[in-house]
Amino acid sequence: MNILFIGREFPFPPDSGVKQRAWYVLERLARKHNVHLLCYGQERDRQVREVQSVLRSVDVVPPPARGKGLGLYCAMLAGLFYPLPFSVQSRVSPELRKKIDALLAAQPIDMIVCDSLYQAVQFEENGRKVILNEHNIESVIIKRYQQVERNPWRKLYAAYEGWRMERFETRIWCRYKNVWVCSPVDRDEVLRRAPKSRVEVIPNGVRVPVLNKGGRDIVPKSLVYTGLIGWHPNEDAVLFFVRDIYPLIKQRVPGVKFWVVGKDPTERIKRLAAQDGSITVTGFVDDVRAYIEKAEVFVVPLRIGSGTRLKILEAMAMKKAVISTAVGCEGLAVRDQENICIADDALTFARRVVELLDDEKARKRLEENGRALIEKEYSWDVIGDKIAAVVDELP
Repeated sequence: MNILFIGREFPFPPDSGVKQRAWYVLERLARKHNVHLLCYGQERDRQVREVQSVLRSVDVVPPPARGKGLGLYCAMLAGLFYPLPFSVQSRVSPELRKKIDALLAAQPIDMIVCDSLYQAVQFEENGRKVILNEHNIESVIIKRYQQVERNPWRKLYAAYEGWRMERFETRIWCRYKNVWVCSPVDRDEVLRRAPKSRVEVIPNGVRVPVLNKGGRDIVPKSLVYTGLIGWHPNEDAVLFFVRDIYPLIKQRVPGVKFWVVGKDPTERIKRLAAQDGSITVTGFVDDVRAYIEKAEVFVVPLRIGSGTRLKILEAMAMKKAVISTAVGCEGLAVRDQENICIADDALTFARRVVELLDDEKARKRLEENGRALIEKEYSWDVIGDKIAAVVDELP
């Protein structure tokens, strides 16, 4: 079968949650089918060659220009009058549309995989099979942002955009009958609004690493958080942790350290490290696993989000004890006190962190059980078999 995969961004190297899901879905599809990738990106000779060694063809077009500072705010204000939500309209590209039309005219494409609803307005299916591969539910993220935002104007803007995004999502889900989601939570939300859609749970997963049997060099009293720090939900998580949770931990654990690992930290995040010597903000690193490996506890104080968090899966795969908010671990088959600790308010979260730092036995129990869960349900080898079966069964 010839498959056209319309991606949000160039998926290699798979160094973010969006890229990882896209890349491993692509890789699995390419084992049996001819897969053509078209996405936003810049020409990177080495990376394009690596992807071309797996796929039948690779095409990239420059992403739409997005303003900064005042220009961005003006565009967002104008976006109130767009027919589409601003975050969708700002990603529309006439060049991408032309490239899609050209590929569909030149290739006998049997199926299209649309990587998130942001790309869903860029083409017409014209009777072809279409799978909408959702990474999360955007309207849920916007609504959760609205709940924690304190600025009244931003809060009002988020309420309006969330309402528009919800209507847009529902329209797209009803249009494309085959929808892939990350979790049963997302599946239930799609079916609530589009009950006739065929919704499959294709979980996020990880490549399960072979662990070093010779022991690990753990830095005592160390906490770590990873992600694209410049993305607002991650920025909010770090700020919430440092302002409300971390001071409570420091009172109980002298010498505790907190590492914020990931690219594009905002100025507000950088100032945290400047103000507190126990906090390290790394910015981009070649491999976040080096920091996960040496940390005692992995924290996920997320208050905004949807889908499932690959950061939790990565940490568990590396045998790390994880403490998360309910939003942070939403959609994952985890159980509190068995393979993860769950806490939402600052006091409980801090107390759980202190307990894990002090109790090696409890920490080891979470590490072992978390790794077992990954091997059973969240290995890409296991998920890949489901992807192959679901594609084969499409009507």
